[in-house]
Amino acid sequence: MGCGASTAKAPSRQVDVAPISAKKAAQAARLTEVFHAMDADGDGSVNLNEFLATAKAGEDRVELTMLFHFLDGNLSDASSEGKLTLDEWLKGIETLNPSDSDFKKQMDSIMDVLAKTHESAGPIDRELVLKDLFGKLDVDGDGKLQQSEFTRLAGPGTAAMAMQEAIFGMVDENSDGSLSLEEFVKFNLEMAAKTSDADFDKQAQHWATLAAASN
Repeated sequence: MGCGASTAKAPSRQVDVAPISAKKAAQAARLTEVFHAMDADGDGSVNLNEFLATAKAGEDRVELTMLFHFLDGNLSDASSEGKLTLDEWLKGIETLNPSDSDFKKQMDSIMDVLAKTHESAGPIDRELVLKDLFGKLDVDGDGKLQQSEFTRLAGPGTAAMAMQEAIFGMVDENSDGSLSLEEFVKFNLEMAAKTSDADFDKQAQHWATLAAASN
C-alpha cells in the first residue's frame, strides 16, 4: 500500500444560483415599475425634471442632478443626452449596487413621493389624457385610428395582439373599420369607470410607452 496522497477528488460545492437570479429579476421588475412611474409624459424616457420630481422635501437637488447625469451617461463614453432610458436606469442602479435594504428604501421613497405628487395635483383629466394618447396613436394624422394603429397598444405575443384586435371590433361601434376620437374616448372612459386615478394614469403611461416604442 502506498502512502502517497489520495487522488480522489472532494465533491465540488454546488452553488445555488436560483435565488440570485430570482433576486435580480425582482429588482429589475421593481426598477421598471419605478421608471414608468417617473416617466410622467409617457415618452419612454425620463428627463431631468421628471427625475428631480422624485426628490423628498429638503433633499439636495444638486446631488440628484449629478446622479442623473451619471446614470444617463454610464452606458458609454458619450456625454449625457439629457434623457434617461430604461436600459441606462437598470444598468446604472446595477453599477451602484445598493444593499437590499437601501434598494428597497430608495425605490419605496421614489414611489411614495410620486404618489403624493399625484394626490396633491388633484384628479386627472381622463378625457384629456385619452385625447393625447389618441394623437400619439394616430400616426398618419387623419383623425381616425386604423386597426394597425390601435393594435400598437398590444403587449408582446400573438395572444395580446388577438385580444387587441377583438377590442378594436368592440370599440368600432359603427363598424366602419376605424375608430373615431369619440369612440376611443367613450369606450376607455366606460371601461375605467371604477378604476382609481392612480391606476388609470399608470395604464395610460404604459400605453404611451407602447405607442412610442412602436414608432
